[in-house]
Amino acid sequence: MTLKFSSLMVLESWILLSFCSALFLGFYDAVKKSSVSKNSALATLFWATTTGGLICSGLLALREFAPLTFRPWGGDWEDLSLKQHGYIAVKAVIVSSSWTFSFIALKNLPLSIVAPIRASGPVWTLMLAVFIFSEQLSLPQGLAFMLSLGCYVWFSYLGKRDGLTLWKNPWVLCILLGTWIGAISGVYDKWLIQVQQLHPVAIQLYFSVYMVVFQALLFGLIRCIKKENTPFEWRWSIPLVAVFLLIADAFYFKALQREEAMVGLVSAMRRGSLLVSFAISYWWFKEPQAKTKAWPVLGVAIGLAWLAWSSHNANA
Repeated sequence: MTLKFSSLMVLESWILLSFCSALFLGFYDAVKKSSVSKNSALATLFWATTTGGLICSGLLALREFAPLTFRPWGGDWEDLSLKQHGYIAVKAVIVSSSWTFSFIALKNLPLSIVAPIRASGPVWTLMLAVFIFSEQLSLPQGLAFMLSLGCYVWFSYLGKRDGLTLWKNPWVLCILLGTWIGAISGVYDKWLIQVQQLHPVAIQLYFSVYMVVFQALLFGLIRCIKKENTPFEWRWSIPLVAVFLLIADAFYFKALQREEAMVGLVSAMRRGSLLVSFAISYWWFKEPQAKTKAWPVLGVAIGLAWLAWSSHNANA
């Protein structure tokens, strides 16, 4: 039995790229949790960002001094204008804000609580995408999206058994703010790639460098306002935070480059990282209520599989 050519094309589609991004986002969540546990959240965030910036600075230098070597890796864009650099700098400001709220929350909450709240991000992204880009879901896509969303909410409800009250816990409010700002970033990414026609590799490399600048300013400002009591300890999981995020973002930006990609669905599929982070939280961090939470996680997996299938059929 031979597969249809259209079925094989999914292997190169934005759907697969989105799920590859989700896989590395799951690893990113896990090493991030390991990095901030009993450690200075702000300092950890700064050094992880700096690591990513150094890697991207090295790639930009390679493009400048050895362009033929870097070209196969996606370095074939024209030099950016000052306005285009400004657009990317704005993205760095947005993401810096989202990360700061998220890292602080991650330090003070179980990964099994942070992951599902972050997973609600596609809902806000989809709402913005419908309003700004007029994205519309088919009936199967909408049902699959709602199934995943319902399981995310179910997962979050089970978090109350860990002693959390949603609107009274300041760390939960931090992760909500980080999620809402992150939704804005997702829509902005589509605008940069599909409207402004910026090369995804250029966005990722320059954005990572600008992030170091804004994180340094933010880190210094917060430390001046309030001194953090938790000391900073260097851990080898910190550079892994940068590495896994760079890989995840590379797949993500490549997915958004496809004209048929819908940022709301790309964001939903990326939140399949919940499956990876939940498995790690169960086996490695031994977090509470893991067996009970396995049921909504299974529902998320089914919903994402359905979403991928319906999206593939819609594009066929």
